[in-house]
This record gives sequence, C-alpha cells and structure tokens, in this order.
Amino acid sequence: IPRLIAPILRGEAEMVLASRIRGGSDELHGDFTHFLRNIGGGLITMAINYRWHVRLTDVLNGFRAIRRDVAQNLNLRANDFDIEQHMVVECLKKGLRVTEIPSHESVRKWGYSKLPTFRKAALFFWRLFLDLTLP
Repeated sequence: IPRLIAPILRGEAEMVLASRIRGGSDELHGDFTHFLRNIGGGLITMAINYRWHVRLTDVLNGFRAIRRDVAQNLNLRANDFDIEQHMVVECLKKGLRVTEIPSHESVRKWGYSKLPTFRKAALFFWRLFLDLTLP
C-alpha cells in the first residue's frame, strides 16, 4: 500500500494502478481461463491506451489508489466488475494522471475467482464501447 500511494503523495498522479503485468504475477502463467482473461484484458487496455495516448498495462486490476477528491468527482455509471476500467477511463477523460506500479500477485491457494470469465466478457466490452463513445 505505501508503494501504491507514493506517486499520489509525491504529486505525480491522481490514480495509481497495481500492474500484474509489470509485477510478473503468477496468474500470467495460469490455465486456459487465465489465458482468455489476459487476452480480453489486453485488448481493453490496448484500446484505452490508443484512445488516450497512455501506456498502461493492467486497467482491470482492482488493486489501486485514487485521490479522494478525484474519486468523489468521477461520473461513474458502472456497478459491476467493469468498474475498474470505467474508473481509469473517467480519469483519463478528465485529463488526470494515471500511472502504475509493479504488483506481483501469487496464485490463489484457496477458493476461486468470483469473476465468471465467459458470462462477463460482454459486460467488459460493452463498457469499453460506452466509454469510447460517450462524453
């Protein structure tokens, strides 16, 4: 957490994302479901990078920090797993600085992901469409 908030405290960013890509997380070497998630997340990240001329690697990671005043003034409409990418896009639309720090996340030892990959894929791409087309 101290590394995550450091760019905000130094005045370098309004939002900081923890990047599993930059941190070499274990799930990058996972099973077929992880592979599909990585492809989908990569496509979404690539579209956001292209549209807003940034170089982010992991817009879908929920581990993040954001200045309180910024969070309170975002016009968020997502209320599901797509909130992660929506927060990033809303910050970029406002011209705010979004940066990343490396984050290594280990393989889940107990339980399972609550994200149903195939059922939620349309949600993520629909949110991307809305974020790219709405002001």
